[in-house]
Amino acid sequence: MGANADSGRGVLLYPGWLPVDEVRVRVALCDDDGPLVALVEGVVVAHGHEIIGVADTTVGAVHLVQHGHPDLVVVDPVVGCNTDFDVIETACEVGAATVVFSRSGYVVAPGRYRRTPSVVAKPDLVALEAAISRLAHDDSGAVTPGERRVRSARSASGPKPSGVHDASAFYGALNEAVPGDSLVAVVVDDAAEPHARDVTAARISSIVREGDRTLVAGWAVVVFVPASGTDGVAALVGRLNDAGIGIDIDLTSAAVEPDETGAEALARLKAQTQRRSV
Repeated sequence: MGANADSGRGVLLYPGWLPVDEVRVRVALCDDDGPLVALVEGVVVAHGHEIIGVADTTVGAVHLVQHGHPDLVVVDPVVGCNTDFDVIETACEVGAATVVFSRSGYVVAPGRYRRTPSVVAKPDLVALEAAISRLAHDDSGAVTPGERRVRSARSASGPKPSGVHDASAFYGALNEAVPGDSLVAVVVDDAAEPHARDVTAARISSIVREGDRTLVAGWAVVVFVPASGTDGVAALVGRLNDAGIGIDIDLTSAAVEPDETGAEALARLKAQTQRRSV
C-alpha cells in the first residue's frame, strides 16, 4: 500500500464537459487497475454522471477528494488506505458517499466511518452501476429506489412460499411476470462452504419485500422482484451490501422485456450468469 502513495500517474483531472443539466453526480475514481478503471469511467459517463478525476495513489486520491469535492467516491482500498491516509474518511469529511470496489473481500468494520460505504466486489460492473444509481437518488434528495418499491402496486402472485426451496410458489409467480419485473441471480460457491447457498438465500429472503420471491436453484440463488425496474434492482443491491452479503458473491440481473415471458427472462439470466462464471 505504501508504494501506491509515491508512484503511478498521480491525479488525472477531467474538465466539466458534460452539460450541467445532464450531470447528476460528480464522481472521483481512486483505483490503479487501469483497464478496469477505463470500464468504470465508461459506465459512469454513460449514465449521465461526471468524472471529476482519477487518482491511482493514496496521496493523490486524498488530494482529489479534498479539492474536487465529489458527490461520490469509487475507491479500491489498496489505493484508498495506508498508515497515514484514508480516502474513505476524507470522503466522509467532505460529505461524499463512498463505494468500495475491491477484489479483496473488504469488510467495513461497524462504526468505523460516520457514513458506512457500500461494498461491491470487482469486477462486477453491473452491481457497481446499481450502487451508483442508488446513491445518486439518495444524495439528490429525490425519492430513493427503496421508497419507490414500497409504494409499488404489484407483488408476486400466488401463495406465499414455504421457504427458499419452494419452486412451485416461485414459478407460479414467475409465470405471471410482466415487463418491468426483474430477476436477480446471486452466485454463491457451495464448494467453499457447505450449505452456503441455502444460508445466503435465507438471508436474502429476510431482506427482500414480502411480495418478492427467492429460490435456491441448482446454479444460483434467484430473486424475482416484481415492478422493480433498474431502481428496484439498485435498492436490492443496496440492501445486500448493507447486510454484508454483497462481498463474496457474484450478482447478475435481467429485466423482463416486452413480448418476453418470465421463463424466457429466467433462461436468459441463467445463460448470462453462466457465461460470467466461465
